[in-house]
Amino acid sequence: MATLARSSLLMAFGTVVSRATGLIRQVLQGAALLLPARWAVTGMAAAYTLSYAVGLVITARLLRRRLGGYLDGRRLIRTYGKLIVASALAGALGWAAARAGAGASLTGTAGTSLDLAVGALTMVAGYLVLARLLRTGELSLLRR
Repeated sequence: MATLARSSLLMAFGTVVSRATGLIRQVLQGAALLLPARWAVTGMAAAYTLSYAVGLVITARLLRRRLGGYLDGRRLIRTYGKLIVASALAGALGWAAARAGAGASLTGTAGTSLDLAVGALTMVAGYLVLARLLRTGELSLLRR
């Protein structure tokens, strides 16, 4: 019975964390709308990033307590560091590929769509290659 009560309390706490990070995200998105129109989407992305980071910290603390202090933080930080590097480099590659295609023979919606597709495919391919080069364990799970 005590386990059920603790599990229910844990689920309720998870809901509170989710609502709190959602509120943070909404406030920051509202602030992002105060940015010039060109930067509004970037501001919204930053709001999501910040709210998820807050949720990650809260959840990590909760899990550490739940698991009796063991969460293997070094391994988590190392893995997330690799994934951040792979993501940032893949994003830069995708941006460069999309920019290289800008102003090509196609104009209007067709040209923009082609630039978007080339940039997205470059990002996916770049991320997979970089994650493999950085030897992320999660990528090997996909190949099983």
